[in-house]
Amino acid sequence: MGGKNSTILKEDMEDYIDLSYLNMGEIKMIEKIFYAMADGHKVSLQHRFPASLIKDTFPQIQANPFADRIIEVFSSQNDNHLSFEDLLDMFSVLSENCPDRVKALWIFKIYDFDGDTFLKKSDLINVIRRLTGINTLEFRDLETVANNVLKEADISQSGALSPMDFVHLALKLPEFSSCFTVRL
Repeated sequence: MGGKNSTILKEDMEDYIDLSYLNMGEIKMIEKIFYAMADGHKVSLQHRFPASLIKDTFPQIQANPFADRIIEVFSSQNDNHLSFEDLLDMFSVLSENCPDRVKALWIFKIYDFDGDTFLKKSDLINVIRRLTGINTLEFRDLETVANNVLKEADISQSGALSPMDFVHLALKLPEFSSCFTVRL
């Protein structure tokens, strides 16, 4: 087995460590919390917990203005539920050990509300609303901010940010990584 009180096989633990930015202690902590979510019911690591339970269990996610999008993006079955491996993927990306470039590509997916692989003005307006928590801004003010972001970061001048445009922008921001890091 993977260790004391762990149901993870040694080989699987080695794979999880090799394929993520998490260490053994973090993986075991996620496993422990995963089984605690079952509330005494016997479940396998393939069990999928609903978004509401994930948010209630992980305050780091619950407090995030993008909690619903984070769960949606990391749900491997696109069912708004997360398995153990989905949780590992999510916390790996949100780990302080995740390279900024990788982190930026995942954040791009979270910000891409319509899933068209571009951040258009409508996506940016959604991001601004969630980040500010202010619903009182006039739409024209939101548009102005979104247009300014596009003007500044749209390298190809296509009217939308591609994943590479976003990575380029994110890597210029000194606090980018720390803003998208969750500690377990």
